[in-house]
Amino acid sequence: MPYNFIPEIAHAKLLEEREKAAIAVKHCNREYEGDITSKGDRVKILTPGEVSLFEYTRNTDMADPEIIDDAAQYLDITESQAFQYYLDDIDKKQMDKASAFENSTMRNAAYKISDYADSFVYKLYSDMVQDVTFASSFTSADVLKLLAAADKAMRLANVPERETKYLEISPDVYAKFVLAKIIKDTDNSDVLKTGLVKTMWGLDIYVSNNIVTDGTAVGSTSYCIVRTKRAIAYAEQINQSESIRHPKRFGDIHRGLFLCGAKLIVPKEAVCFKIKTEAEA
Repeated sequence: MPYNFIPEIAHAKLLEEREKAAIAVKHCNREYEGDITSKGDRVKILTPGEVSLFEYTRNTDMADPEIIDDAAQYLDITESQAFQYYLDDIDKKQMDKASAFENSTMRNAAYKISDYADSFVYKLYSDMVQDVTFASSFTSADVLKLLAAADKAMRLANVPERETKYLEISPDVYAKFVLAKIIKDTDNSDVLKTGLVKTMWGLDIYVSNNIVTDGTAVGSTSYCIVRTKRAIAYAEQINQSESIRHPKRFGDIHRGLFLCGAKLIVPKEAVCFKIKTEAEA
């Protein structure tokens, strides 16, 4: 049977499919990714120090200039996940659409990577400022209060009006938006595909199953997030993707290695809302 698997094509395909399902990763700062991919598993991020003002007096010598201390943060590649699956030559020979099956399997691997990466990013909620306004009770009557609180948090962080702000909510909280009739003109198929629910008050509202949630029944707590794209830095690399013949069978083994890292680098531009959903009155 001819062997025509090209590792470079499989590698690119995996990355392409992965982006279609991502929500958390899509809203991260990925400008450091090139540095990590080409130079190693860590990048040092410098943050300029604050400049102080002083009153100037004419014909009077100024004090010595202040020394600006740079604050450094490090973005590390901390996560490593691998996939490996086997396709038998006989099975592929008997399939009417062998290539479609292989493509579907690759898409499934891409989805698993996307799901893992999104869950990993959302776990950074514990590093953020916690807003507990809705920690005891949240119903559809509180939806506008949540939007106002998220908008206020970004204004206090001096985020410009023109910059996109993301409010990422769980399905439990999304249900309250529906009951409040905030969500009424969105194509459900688009929500399922991209996660985008609606844009209100300068907030792009997204729903994700990967938002960290304690429980699934009424009374569960969701750790929803409002943030800018600058808030979290994310980097990934798939440093190996290959296909080999099985040493003891007639068939191919497809496998790959996925590495990623994420860090909250602008804390004031990310706020976590601890929201406990309650039954409607």
